[in-house]
Amino acid sequence: MGLCRVSLTCIGLCRRWRPLAGLALLALLAAAWLPVSAAPGDHRPANALIEIRYWDWTKTPKRDDYQMAALRLAMEKTRPDWGDYRLIRVAKPLSTPRARAEVFRGELVNVHVAPWRPLETELDKLNENNLRVNVGMFGGTFGCRSLLIRTEDRDKLRHIKTLDELRQLQGGVGRAWVDGRVMRDNHMPVVDSADVGSLLAMLAGGRFDYLPMSMLEVDTLFQEHHLSGSTLMASPDLMLYYPLPMIAYVSPTEPALAKRLEQGLQRARADGSLARLTTEHFKDEIDRFKAQVPRVLVLQHPGLPAELAGEPALCQPGAARGKASR
Repeated sequence: MGLCRVSLTCIGLCRRWRPLAGLALLALLAAAWLPVSAAPGDHRPANALIEIRYWDWTKTPKRDDYQMAALRLAMEKTRPDWGDYRLIRVAKPLSTPRARAEVFRGELVNVHVAPWRPLETELDKLNENNLRVNVGMFGGTFGCRSLLIRTEDRDKLRHIKTLDELRQLQGGVGRAWVDGRVMRDNHMPVVDSADVGSLLAMLAGGRFDYLPMSMLEVDTLFQEHHLSGSTLMASPDLMLYYPLPMIAYVSPTEPALAKRLEQGLQRARADGSLARLTTEHFKDEIDRFKAQVPRVLVLQHPGLPAELAGEPALCQPGAARGKASR
């Protein structure tokens, strides 16, 4: 009799809790079939298409074409794991502080590509609060700096063989460029200005002696500023190299996108497809370097993360290297 009472009691409890147990089972099944949620801080629905809204500043079309291609390559490398995506190019001439703020907000744009930089320093007040994807996108090539000079000074640069000799001249840099900090860290005398147009005018006017620009951008610079036939030229005899990895910065509202780009770029670097993209896209610039075989003096870039400090320098085959001395 006692056993019957216990059995009847258990049956009654089971009947009473049966609806809740059913709901719990349904919840577990639903959770098992839901897509993996985006990382914390990602405000998209879990099954939403990942979208890149890339900021194109409209000044360097060839470089921006390449950066779009590298982002697309990274997304394709991760398609089996992450699924489809959308890649949008937002061409808008924003100032650097405004662009960083827009990426941080994540509405108009959510990705921009720029040199790796530390957090705010005494000389660099443009703090970068966005997520870094610490995989270099140019394979070291962006740090190959052609020296724009006055044509009358070509012989002066031709005879320079060491950094100590180059330190007798004065360089020019943009006020917010990472280059300025690198050059000062290597005890290179520099003056700065707000924009490239002002720097070119100052160089032509004798305010300084050379302007280091990426060898990938010299042609675009000459076209944009109508420098062909001017008193300025790129020295065919001397270049600088310093590690200047170009990385993607992603809005903190899109941590899943940052993770996907990191995975995709790492895979593209590991299988050689990123290096092939670089050499194909900038074939003319790399071939010109190889034909001229200029001397390359090397500066150090203190503070670079270990994963970025070892980028191969594609501009240096067969070139003499100088070492920064202190």
